[in-house]
Amino acid sequence: MFSSASRGRRFLAYLIDAIIVGLVVGGIFWLIGFDKVFSDYVSNSRDISGKIEFLGWKNKLNWSSFLVYCIYCSVMEGSKLQATLGKRIMGIRVIKDDGEDLTMATSLIRNMFKIISYIPCSLGFIWILFSSEKKGWHDYIAKTVVIDD
Repeated sequence: MFSSASRGRRFLAYLIDAIIVGLVVGGIFWLIGFDKVFSDYVSNSRDISGKIEFLGWKNKLNWSSFLVYCIYCSVMEGSKLQATLGKRIMGIRVIKDDGEDLTMATSLIRNMFKIISYIPCSLGFIWILFSSEKKGWHDYIAKTVVIDD
């Protein structure tokens, strides 16, 4: 049988992947004008229209980052590696509950259902802390488990 990866290693793997995705998406947003919006927001914090524009860009940045993160995870976990770069560094990977390797279809299901884990205050991710199986809601839906490699 296999053992579930520790919550700490899962979290560190997530942080590594979030930094990678954040740098890429943040860099793209910076290049397309977020730097000016941010600068205007910081220099004139009393301007309501500047705040509204900043919050609009910030929301687009957040959702774009989440979408890119889900696509990145889907591709990496559905590949022969069965893991993102963060998971590889932390020595963990994702498999199906029955011990079989993830298919690209299962990986897509797992990662697209992260939205269900994310939307209600990230409760589906917090669930990992309380689940004896150390699984998030998206893991239950896709019938997957994160294990030590």
